[in-house]
Amino acid sequence: YIAYLDGVNINLKGAHCMNVVCTSASILTLDPNVGDVGYYASLTIGVDGMPFISHYQSDNGTQLRSIHCASPTCVGAFRRR
Repeated sequence: YIAYLDGVNINLKGAHCMNVVCTSASILTLDPNVGDVGYYASLTIGVDGMPFISHYQSDNGTQLRSIHCASPTCVGAFRRR
Protein backbone atom coordinates (compact mmCIF):
# COMPACT_ATOMS: atom_id res chain seq x y z
CA TYR A 1 0.00 0.00 0.00
CA ILE A 2 1.23 3.52 -0.80
CA ALA A 3 -0.15 6.74 0.73
CA TYR A 4 0.63 10.04 -1.00
CA LEU A 5 -0.39 13.65 -1.58
CA ASP A 6 -2.24 14.18 -4.86
CA GLY A 7 -0.56 17.44 -5.87
CA VAL A 8 -3.25 18.33 -8.40
CA ASN A 9 -6.30 18.00 -6.14
CA ILE A 10 -4.39 18.52 -2.85
CA ASN A 11 -5.85 15.55 -1.03
CA LEU A 12 -4.68 12.27 0.45
CA LYS A 13 -4.70 9.29 -1.89
CA GLY A 14 -3.83 5.65 -1.41
CA ALA A 15 -2.71 3.06 -3.92
CA HIS A 16 -3.18 -0.65 -3.33
CA CYS A 17 -0.67 -2.39 -5.59
CA MET A 18 -1.93 -5.33 -7.62
CA ASN A 19 1.54 -6.88 -7.97
CA VAL A 20 4.97 -6.75 -6.33
CA VAL A 21 6.43 -4.11 -8.67
CA CYS A 22 3.21 -2.02 -8.48
CA THR A 23 2.76 -1.64 -12.23
CA SER A 24 -0.98 -1.75 -11.60
CA ALA A 25 -2.80 -0.26 -8.60
CA SER A 26 -6.25 0.56 -7.30
CA ILE A 27 -6.33 4.30 -6.39
CA LEU A 28 -8.60 5.64 -3.63
CA THR A 29 -9.10 9.15 -2.22
CA LEU A 30 -8.72 8.59 1.52
CA ASP A 31 -9.91 11.94 2.88
CA PRO A 32 -12.36 13.44 0.35
CA ASN A 33 -14.34 15.61 2.80
CA VAL A 34 -11.79 18.36 3.33
CA GLY A 35 -9.35 20.14 1.03
CA ASP A 36 -5.67 20.73 1.45
CA VAL A 37 -4.87 17.42 3.18
CA GLY A 38 -2.30 14.68 2.75
CA TYR A 39 0.96 16.50 3.39
CA TYR A 40 3.85 14.41 4.77
CA ALA A 41 1.89 11.15 4.52
CA SER A 42 3.37 8.29 6.52
CA LEU A 43 2.18 4.70 6.54
CA THR A 44 2.63 1.70 8.81
CA ILE A 45 0.80 -1.56 9.30
CA GLY A 46 -1.28 -1.73 12.48
CA VAL A 47 -1.37 -4.66 14.89
CA ASP A 48 -4.51 -5.82 13.06
CA GLY A 49 -2.57 -6.03 9.77
CA MET A 50 -4.39 -3.05 8.23
CA PRO A 51 -2.79 0.18 6.93
CA PHE A 52 -2.53 3.07 9.38
CA ILE A 53 -1.77 6.42 7.75
CA SER A 54 -0.85 9.74 9.35
CA HIS A 55 -0.76 13.05 7.49
CA TYR A 56 -1.10 16.81 7.96
CA GLN A 57 -4.08 18.95 7.06
CA SER A 58 -2.97 22.51 6.38
CA ASP A 59 -6.25 24.40 5.96
CA ASN A 60 -7.73 25.81 9.18
CA GLY A 61 -4.28 25.64 10.76
CA THR A 62 -1.98 22.66 10.66
CA GLN A 63 -3.46 19.52 12.17
CA LEU A 64 -2.05 16.03 12.46
CA ARG A 65 -4.62 13.52 11.25
CA SER A 66 -4.63 9.75 10.98
CA ILE A 67 -6.64 7.09 9.19
CA HIS A 68 -6.91 3.46 10.24
CA CYS A 69 -8.11 1.34 7.33
CA ALA A 70 -10.80 -1.27 7.86
CA SER A 71 -9.50 -3.43 4.99
CA PRO A 72 -6.17 -3.97 3.17
CA THR A 73 -7.41 -1.81 0.27
CA CYS A 74 -8.63 0.94 2.68
CA VAL A 75 -12.21 0.65 1.45
CA GLY A 76 -14.21 1.55 4.53
CA ALA A 77 -11.38 3.66 6.01
CA PHE A 78 -12.23 5.67 9.09
CA ARG A 79 -10.55 8.73 10.53
CA ARG A 80 -9.04 9.22 13.93
CA ARG A 81 -7.51 12.36 15.37
